[in-house]
Amino acid sequence: MNELILVIVALPLIAAVIASLVHEKSAKSISIIGSAIACLLSILGITTGGTIDRGFHHVFNAPWLPKLGLMFSFGLDGMSSLLVLLTTFLTVIAVIVIPAPKNAVRAYYLSILVAGALTNVAFASLNILLFYIAFEAALIPVLIAIGMFGGGDRSKAAIQFFVFTVIGSLLLLSAIIGLRIATGTFDYLTLHDLVAAGAVDPSLLRWFAIASFIAFATKAAVVPLHAWLGRAYINTPTGMLLLLSGAMAKLGVYGLIRFTLPLGGDFAESLVPLIVTLGAVSVVYGAFVAAAQTDIKAVIAFSSISHMGYIVIGAVVGDDAARSGSVLQMLNHGITTGALFICCDFISRYRGSRQVTALGGIWSDSPLFSRLLLLFTFSSVALPLTNGFVGEFLILLGAFHKFPYQTAIASAGAIGSAVYMLWMIQRSIYGGSKSDASKVISLGVSERSVLLALALMIIGIGVAPSPLLAIASDNGHKVGAAMQPEVK
Repeated sequence: MNELILVIVALPLIAAVIASLVHEKSAKSISIIGSAIACLLSILGITTGGTIDRGFHHVFNAPWLPKLGLMFSFGLDGMSSLLVLLTTFLTVIAVIVIPAPKNAVRAYYLSILVAGALTNVAFASLNILLFYIAFEAALIPVLIAIGMFGGGDRSKAAIQFFVFTVIGSLLLLSAIIGLRIATGTFDYLTLHDLVAAGAVDPSLLRWFAIASFIAFATKAAVVPLHAWLGRAYINTPTGMLLLLSGAMAKLGVYGLIRFTLPLGGDFAESLVPLIVTLGAVSVVYGAFVAAAQTDIKAVIAFSSISHMGYIVIGAVVGDDAARSGSVLQMLNHGITTGALFICCDFISRYRGSRQVTALGGIWSDSPLFSRLLLLFTFSSVALPLTNGFVGEFLILLGAFHKFPYQTAIASAGAIGSAVYMLWMIQRSIYGGSKSDASKVISLGVSERSVLLALALMIIGIGVAPSPLLAIASDNGHKVGAAMQPEVK
């Protein structure tokens, strides 16, 4: 079972190769089969053990370029297990529900499957250089998808996205190389032990903390490193956007938890108040900007800045409840935002517009769709008994006693999110139709099944979150332990 993560990664890649070679009519079926089996195996990764090494399950090591210290080194703990599952699930959803462009079916599925596989390599990697390679390589299919299938402003979106992410990543690469020169290893577990023992130069750890924070905060769209997000999300095709917003953005928070805090030494701990403050600013900023949008896709896109702000706060405050809530909220955000973007895609396809002022009448014309959209909105605003409430509540509860002012600001942002999301729903689905386009949003069997499954997840996690919270709190290396004073 130690090779499980290799199979989870390899299946979508194999499916991608086959889909790129077969007839276009078969490409979707091949993509669904490969991604669906990988998703089922991801569930198996949570429920089974395999070899355990200091809290990591399914640990696998094999040489790749041993002279450079580059290994195929994988392992899953609670956090990475949930994020791998999220990525494989969103990949399945993307290939099932969102139709491929007619002129490039195979290229479309190829880009989605490769992006999902590389994202999972990053989530499961226990070799910091392998993580970096996957972290960067996952951008390539996203850029291709934006360039080939994106919206009208796709060129600027692709360039801006590339520039922002690459600058931060090059800083991270320099810090990783510095660690390798100083310690002789890229192995995460070994680096963790060396840092904990005080065997690494503090000035090098300071640079690693700064460089990794910039790279990961950019990926998580933390203010003021968020400027790429709006144009990129709005112009990314919906299938790829499910992965970009639902899974790949989580690499930023994952990196803060897995690498920045444990490997950044005392200086990483000193950055926590700044990170929490920027997270609170992101919550409020995202709410204000989203409230000013009239394009439904833009509202959802900018609301992600606000939601990611909560997740960043919970990731770094050093409280077990907040950190577990942050990990769970990464899963919740992927589910809820994915559902909202799918609904936005349906509205655009059937109504011919995403402008709130051009819509209306959906509640009476498409009753099932509109009620599911309302449920997804309730999840986004963290209504009790939905999945969004559980993670957000734990984050705010855990952060309050350490950072009361920042938590109060973030709590005010929660009120703002309810206002702009409900405003969007009120104007877009109620009243009479303001468009001459087809009124009925007709859901096929697969589309209806996917949306109902997402709705059940939202309610199920909201009502009974304990099993997932138990998994979320099972981290191979507790960040809190790595930041205790005796580790100095």
